[in-house]
Amino acid sequence: MQLNTPWACQRLGSHIPCGIALYRRTIVEANPYLEDLDSKIPAIQVLEALGWTYLTPDEALELRGGRLDQVVLTGILRPWLEKNARFETRGHTYAFSPYSLDEALRRLTTLPFDGLIHTNETIYKMLTLGTSLDETIQGERKGRSLAFIDWVHWERNVFHVTDEFAVERRKAKTTRRPDLVLFINGLPFVVIECKRRDKDKVGGKPQVKVAISQLDDYQQPDQIPHLFQYVQLILATSVNDVLFGTVGTPEKFWAHWREQDEEMAAVKAAANHPLSPQAGARFLTPARAVGEHPALPYFNAMLDDGERLPTEQDRVLWAMLRPARLLDYVYGYVLFDAGVRKVARYQQFFAVHETLRRIIVLREGRRLGGVIWHTTGSGKSLTMVMLAKALALHPALANVRIVLVTDRIDLDKQLWGTFQACGRRDAISMAKPIATWGGSTGYVPCRVTRTASSVCAVTFTSRPARNQPPSWSENGLRHGFGSVPKWFSRSGSPSVWHALSARELHARP
Repeated sequence: MQLNTPWACQRLGSHIPCGIALYRRTIVEANPYLEDLDSKIPAIQVLEALGWTYLTPDEALELRGGRLDQVVLTGILRPWLEKNARFETRGHTYAFSPYSLDEALRRLTTLPFDGLIHTNETIYKMLTLGTSLDETIQGERKGRSLAFIDWVHWERNVFHVTDEFAVERRKAKTTRRPDLVLFINGLPFVVIECKRRDKDKVGGKPQVKVAISQLDDYQQPDQIPHLFQYVQLILATSVNDVLFGTVGTPEKFWAHWREQDEEMAAVKAAANHPLSPQAGARFLTPARAVGEHPALPYFNAMLDDGERLPTEQDRVLWAMLRPARLLDYVYGYVLFDAGVRKVARYQQFFAVHETLRRIIVLREGRRLGGVIWHTTGSGKSLTMVMLAKALALHPALANVRIVLVTDRIDLDKQLWGTFQACGRRDAISMAKPIATWGGSTGYVPCRVTRTASSVCAVTFTSRPARNQPPSWSENGLRHGFGSVPKWFSRSGSPSVWHALSARELHARP
């Protein structure tokens, strides 16, 4: 064999010695399903195509001050804040003082651990709402909000991925090493556990379930929960099967992702994306390739075989971890429901997105309507909360009014409980009765804080007779969402629509 065969160096450049590629090609041919080669390296390849910059484990350790017990890359976060953290006052833009930046980092990295979910919720609020820091401008001292992430302009953030991210266990000197960790502005956002696809089952479990068990172990109190207190999304992959969850998600609630409008050309391009020379110099150094895993042969074999077909892993990484999509998903589709962190399933995500798209577009001066169909147990209540949140936060939907209709008292109680459990108790105030009609009481819309949006709930406790006013619930504010009663239609019960308009739905609270 010749050590200068063209396939050995063609893809990654002359900085990779051809002899190492040839040496590693022999290993690939002997075992094509090594875990790194089958899952982890292709994942890094796709992530780099999506805009994530690769860091070696040594670089990641240096960026956190060489401390294995620290998980935030302050060497990335602090420079990003210096460049991007700004506040406006009196028509001028100002940078935060070095003292304020130090204080912001201290708050984020020294937060007392108060249980994984509770601490994760506290950090989530800090990331989405920012933290207030006192700054003095022209003699006026006032609290100014500092944002750790730019949620509006995703391209202003910086995105990194590293492998074998060693984290020291709590109250121990041993470490755990998740396969892949993704960082936004130095903050650990996503953890991925990769498994090889040739082993169908280990201990009676599919490989993807083995990965889930491993991720669950990482979150235990004596392991590395201090990493997961920052994490927003978790993926388990065995290449042809990928499931996602979030912090604390039980195994039975991990879910698949199905993209609504998958762009196969984009997925294929990402799957066949060659590593940049910079990433190749980092990831595929001779010592690393020979000493740790066979990285080069994967790319050389791909070069020989031509473009490979995308796997399920490629599709899910493209769908969920494009930077703009990931930021949109984390900002708008995360809920804490009675101490349980929940993220949207694909049908909830696309239902809310499609609803927003139809609402914000005017056709001949009118907004488009529609119906969302969910099956039983698919999360209609949480879809309602996510949609209400999205409507309240959308800048183009000032003064929007939401009407929730149901015909079941028990469903009302369930939904009202969901609103409260998801932290909406302080966002939705109780209504006061405004009128009595037919022996029942109607209620004014409720004001949603932070926006001019309002929510009005209507409960029909019995089916109205044709052309007769329906009976109204007298038990306070009600929430309804899901299947609309069959009698609730323009053609079948015009009195219902008359009731909705007659209840002063457009009155100010």
